[in-house]
Formats: sequence, C-alpha cells, structure tokens
Amino acid sequence: MPNGNLIDPGAAWTNPEGTAEELVQAQFADWASTFQPVEIQALNDISLNNPSVLSSAIEKAQNTTMDSFNAMQGVLNRQNRALGIQPTAQQATASRRLMNLNQALGMANAANTTRGIIASQDQQLLFGGATNPNISLATS
Repeated sequence: MPNGNLIDPGAAWTNPEGTAEELVQAQFADWASTFQPVEIQALNDISLNNPSVLSSAIEKAQNTTMDSFNAMQGVLNRQNRALGIQPTAQQATASRRLMNLNQALGMANAANTTRGIIASQDQQLLFGGATNPNISLATS
C-alpha cells in the first residue's frame, strides 16, 4: 500500500488486481488488530478451553449459598433469643439437621444451576448469540 493504510482509488484503473489485493490485505489487517483479540479472549473464557472458569463459578455460587445459610442461622438464633426461646437439645439437633440438609440441597442446586448457566454461556459465545460480559469493547 503506497499511502500507508490508504489505497489509491486511481490505481483501480491501472491495476485492478493489485488494488483488490491491497483492499483484502487492509481488511484482514484491520480485523486482526481490532476483532481477533476480542475473539481470542472470548474463546479463552469458554469453560471447555479454560476449566478454571467452571470450577471458579461453582465455588463462588456455593460460597454465596453457604453465606446465605450462615446468615439465616444467625437470624434464627437472634429471633429465638429475642423471644426468649431456649430450644431443648433434641430441638436444637433437629434444627441443625434440617438447616444442614437444606444447606446441602442449596449448594447442590447452586452447583447444578451454575453448570447449566456456564454451558449456556459457552454456547452463546461459540455461536454468536450474546456478547461476552467479561470483555470490554471500549477502545482507548
């Protein structure tokens, strides 16, 4: 390209094949510098290419579930104290067992839901159904 990134339109009359070649090369160079890095980043964020995406998302979901159950246990304890309720050992054991069962169910549900969401996100990224929320398209 004689003028840097510009193609001389007058050259189309004297050398149409060369001008077409320059145009294709300019388009490819533009794609390679603008869109290829975004596509590579999107492929790196797919859980099939990066297994830590799925395990990290599941860990976050389970930690959030555990935190919510711990907060709920604290609310239950404070309510009991405020109302002057003192559960017997058998009642406390039954309450803990019920809370633990619900927490285990919640954590399994969080992991399974996260797996489904990550699989759906992978499909959207691969097939162009949605943009990757982890990629900023703003340019400087």
